[in-house]
Amino acid sequence: MDGGLKMGTKLPKVLVNAFDLSHKIQQYGNDALRYYLLRETNFSIDGDFSDHRMVSRLNGELANILGNLVSRSCAKSLVVDAKVPVIGPLSETDQAIVQKVKILHPTVDFLISRKCDIQTSIEHIWQLLASLNQYCNETKPWAHKRQGDTERTDTIMYILLESIRIISHILEPILPDTAIKLQNIFSNEKISNEHLFDWGQLKSGTGLIIPDDLILFKKMAQI
Repeated sequence: MDGGLKMGTKLPKVLVNAFDLSHKIQQYGNDALRYYLLRETNFSIDGDFSDHRMVSRLNGELANILGNLVSRSCAKSLVVDAKVPVIGPLSETDQAIVQKVKILHPTVDFLISRKCDIQTSIEHIWQLLASLNQYCNETKPWAHKRQGDTERTDTIMYILLESIRIISHILEPILPDTAIKLQNIFSNEKISNEHLFDWGQLKSGTGLIIPDDLILFKKMAQI
């Protein structure tokens, strides 16, 4: 990385005792710190480390957006018998979000492999995560469940689960430990590498491995 990391004020490119990486990993966790550094810095400008912004991104983007989406998508009250549900007819809202998921990988792949633009890649991923949370808010699978509309509930949950599966592989370079946790949920589904990013690879009835306490990131008090 060309730029140097700085603690509030700009530091020399050689970080002599300016940034205790092992301490920050202990404090925030490997994936959270990795996310912050990739999100806040790039290969051409100096980074600026701030504990306040670190906690803001941890709470707002990792816990609230990603963590909340995964918790909702894997809710055992909605995923019957912890198995992949049957997907039914898609509404216009369903089709719109599925299309966004389908184009995420080629978009991120182009930005990283062709332009080395990790920051914009992360922005695209988190925009989709936010859209999926909004999709869940709008479609309200819990309400369909209460009304006994199994087909609609299952369709929404399939879309959420398949989205999480695909995103878990896209997240590997950014959040490697978290990506593995997510991929383990779908590990009963054997998918070849060439189809990892293809929509519709989850088969209905396949067992999901959903931990009882599925919390990807714990919120921290602001510093």
